[in-house]
Amino acid sequence: MGNAMHSLKTLLQLPCGWRCSRQIISSDGITLHLHGKRKTAQCPECFKRSDSVHSCRRRRIQHLPCSGQTLWLVFSVRHWYCRNPACSRKIFAESLAPFAGSHQQSSQALQNLQRQLGLIAGGEAGKRAATAAGLRCSADTLLRRVINTPETKQSGAPHVGIDEWAWHRGHCCGMLIVNLDTHRPLVLLPGRDQRTLATWFRKYPEIQVVSRDRSGVYATAAREGAPQARQVADRWHLLKNIGDEPERMMYRHMPLIRLVVRELSLKKSPEPEISVSVASLRRLERLKQHIRKKRHQRWTEVMALHNKGCSFREISRITGLSRVTVSRWVGSGTFPEMSTRPPKRGLLDPWREWLKEQRECGNYNSGRIWREMVARGVTGSETIVRDAVAKWRKGWIPPVTTAARLPSVSRVSRWLMPWRIIRGEENYAFRFISLMCEKEPELKIAQQLVLEFYRILKT
Repeated sequence: MGNAMHSLKTLLQLPCGWRCSRQIISSDGITLHLHGKRKTAQCPECFKRSDSVHSCRRRRIQHLPCSGQTLWLVFSVRHWYCRNPACSRKIFAESLAPFAGSHQQSSQALQNLQRQLGLIAGGEAGKRAATAAGLRCSADTLLRRVINTPETKQSGAPHVGIDEWAWHRGHCCGMLIVNLDTHRPLVLLPGRDQRTLATWFRKYPEIQVVSRDRSGVYATAAREGAPQARQVADRWHLLKNIGDEPERMMYRHMPLIRLVVRELSLKKSPEPEISVSVASLRRLERLKQHIRKKRHQRWTEVMALHNKGCSFREISRITGLSRVTVSRWVGSGTFPEMSTRPPKRGLLDPWREWLKEQRECGNYNSGRIWREMVARGVTGSETIVRDAVAKWRKGWIPPVTTAARLPSVSRVSRWLMPWRIIRGEENYAFRFISLMCEKEPELKIAQQLVLEFYRILKT
């Protein structure tokens, strides 16, 4: 029996000096009742031993799960008198350290497991994994374990990377320094002050390589604080820059994008010519020109402020545009034409051919056309048919809305780089880029340069 109990204590990693007096298996899990075997206890204040028991209380602690079930340990913790007259503490309790700390309801081993679950899976996902393993805890508990993780001793590293970091975009930023060998953060410095960063660099003369973006603050701080280190460009920023450059170039080729979309849609499903009244065209063109004129005025204002030396933040505050839009307009070099979406599909589009036959036969009776369409299973209001027939009399045919949707500039620029194409659009992207490069050799050269630069960075 003694050997079995010793094996059980070793298997469950139970603390020394305690014996199991009772075990209960229920729907709540496995519960073990433990009593202390020691005849004396040491006062934590004066370190004198005492053999006078004051009282006893129960302390319930959750331990590592056993066979997929929650394991509870109920300790009969004794309180002792301290007989040292010079000691300020008169009564003290038995300590469970290092098995569990004071006032803790989980063992140290269980807390380490919860911390690992929080680091690997996060709050909610970690909670689901813990429940499946027989571990009872909330998502907040896992996150609290992660937050309370003791900080490792800060030290330098031969290869470090630096970049700005913030909880929210545009808010107070800090400088995050990462160990590039272990991919672990070293320190988060407040603000973006050059002197603060240079002071940190001086503490660690073993730094050999500093990876950074093109920020002048980082360059000067590294040059002053770590003159022995070699400064290199961050590969992530290089890949991002090479991805942003084709997007700026695509803004100058919006007419070509529209032409390619039109040709690909015609190859896929050729449609007959559409006749639109001159008056309607004029109204649409006037509206488009008015919108384009207002947009061009804002673009002119942005470029004028940029030429005066204003920063993107100042331009954004003056014009009311976002900094992303200001950056894109300034980087494009020319006025970025706005990509338009095709009109929504109408209820009469499936009946277009049949309605065309009725018009050619001279059937302008909207009521009779409506009744025939209802007999064929159409749903909707008679007003739609009446309005369509009224437009026939004015020489107008409802436009076809089956045109392919115009892809955004960012998507087309992404198609130039095969590693950024989303799964499911490979075939269309290949045909689209092939046709664009055929019509504009400059794009083919740009694509080859991008691919060559990407291969250099990956090797």
